[in-house]
Amino acid sequence: MTSALQSLPVLGLGLGIAGHEYDSRLDDPQVRAHVDFVEPFDPELDFGELASRLPSSLSVSLHGSRLSPISTDPMPAELLAQTRAVADALGAVWVVEDLAVWRLEGQVPVAGPFWPPVLDERAVQLVARRHADLCAALGRPFLCELPPLPLEIGPLRPAELFTALTEACGCGIVLDVSHWLVAAQLEGIDPLECLDRLPLDHVVELHVSGGRRVPGPRWYDEEHGHDLLPELVELVAHAIDRCPNLRSVVLECHSAQLPIVRRSLSALAALPGIVALRALAQSGRRCHRSPSPKTAVLERLGQPGPASLAAAQRQVRALLEEGERLRAHESGALEVDQSLAAVPTAAWREASDRLLRQIRVLPPLADLLACTVFGSREGAWREILAQRPAGSMGVPTKEEGFVALSTMPTLPAAVREAFAFLHDVSRVANRGVPARPHGTRGPRLCVEYRHPVTAVVNAVLEGQPPPPPSPTTMSFHREGGKLSVRHAEPMEVAS
Repeated sequence: MTSALQSLPVLGLGLGIAGHEYDSRLDDPQVRAHVDFVEPFDPELDFGELASRLPSSLSVSLHGSRLSPISTDPMPAELLAQTRAVADALGAVWVVEDLAVWRLEGQVPVAGPFWPPVLDERAVQLVARRHADLCAALGRPFLCELPPLPLEIGPLRPAELFTALTEACGCGIVLDVSHWLVAAQLEGIDPLECLDRLPLDHVVELHVSGGRRVPGPRWYDEEHGHDLLPELVELVAHAIDRCPNLRSVVLECHSAQLPIVRRSLSALAALPGIVALRALAQSGRRCHRSPSPKTAVLERLGQPGPASLAAAQRQVRALLEEGERLRAHESGALEVDQSLAAVPTAAWREASDRLLRQIRVLPPLADLLACTVFGSREGAWREILAQRPAGSMGVPTKEEGFVALSTMPTLPAAVREAFAFLHDVSRVANRGVPARPHGTRGPRLCVEYRHPVTAVVNAVLEGQPPPPPSPTTMSFHREGGKLSVRHAEPMEVAS
C-alpha cells in the first residue's frame, strides 16, 4: 500500500446516485441519517442542479463511465477535460470506474453499459501505463473497480489481473462485492473463502448493490433497484474486516424506490465495521482544484493501446453482438484470438443472449410482437442487428428497429406490415406523422394497409396464422396526451 493511498480521507457510508439531477432521496431524514457522502454516476456527465443543491456536509466521489482505460481507444483530451470539470465542480475526492471496455472505436455496446475486457498481461500493462497520467489529468486519484463479468476472457482471473495491476502501478481499487459474487459464481468458488485472492490492502472503497435470485448455480443477478440480499450484507461485513485501508462503502441503488434505499442503508449502517468507519469519516470533505495537466500527459493518454489487444476487443464485440460471427465461431469456421478461443462457445452464446436481452428501445406492444415472432428478445435483436448497414455500431434506435422489422425479407408480408402499423402508431404517439404514405380527413391521419393489421397482431400473439390479405384503412388522431387509432372507411385516404 503506497503512502499516497494511505493518506486518502475516510468518507464513510455513501449513496450511489444518478448524477444528471439532484436526487430527492437525499432530502429524506432516514436516508440522510445514514449517508456521509454521495457518488454520482452518469454516462453523459450532465450533472444539472446536483452541484448547486448538494449539502456541504456531504463529501463526494465521482463514478465515471467513459474513460475506459482498459480499452485500446485513445483517451480523448475533451473527455478528460469534461470529466475533470465535473469532478472539480462537485469537489470529488476521487474518480472511480469499472475496468471494462466502455467504448471501442468511439462506439458503445448495443446494450449497456460495457463489454467484458480481455484479462491478460496486455491489459495490465495498458492500464498501468495510463494510471499515473490519468490521475494527473483528473487532478485526483483514479480508482480501478472490479467490473461485473458475463464471462471471463483471457488467461488471468479477475483477482490475478488486479493483483498484477496493483504491483505494476500501486493503484487503489474498488471492490464491488456484488461483482465479486458474480465472478466467484463464474469460477465456481466460494466468494467468502476466496476473497483473500484479491489485493485487499489496496482496496479503498467497497460497492454493494441489490439483486434477485435466479434458477441455476449462478443464482445471483445484480439489480440496483432491488433489496440487498442477506448474502451480500454478509459479504460486505466479511470484506470490511479484511481491507485494512478501506476508506468508504457505497450502496449503489440508482433505480431503487425510497423504501428499498432506507432498508438497504439501515442494514449496512448496522454492521460494526461500517459503524467504526463512519466514526472516522471527515464530513464534507471536498477536493481542491489542482494544477491543469501538462500537454505531455494528455498526449500519452491520447495514444492507442496495443494493436493485438484492439483486435481481440473487436472480436469480443463481434461475438456478443453479431449473430453471424457467433454462429461461425460455434461451427469452428472463425479464427479468433487465443484468449477468446479458450472460452467455451456455450458461454459466448449465453453472454450474447444476456446482452441482447437488455435492449428495450421498442414500445411494449412492438417488443412483445417481436419476442413472439422470433421466440425471444435476443433472437429478435440478433436478426434486427443483422439488417444494419455495414459498419453500423452502437446502440440501435427505435426507428432502426422498426425499419428492420417492417422490411425484413424473411418475415411474412402480413407480419412486416403489422410492424409497419405499430411503427406508424409510435410516430403519431410521439407527435409525428406515419412513416407510410398517408392522407388526411379533418384532424385525422389515414393510412391504407394491404392486410388487416390489428387482426394480424392479435393472431401472431395468440399463436395463430395471420389472416389473408384484405385492404384496411386505419386512422390516427392525437389530441393532448391521448392517441386514438381506429378502423376507417377507405375514402378517408386522400388521393
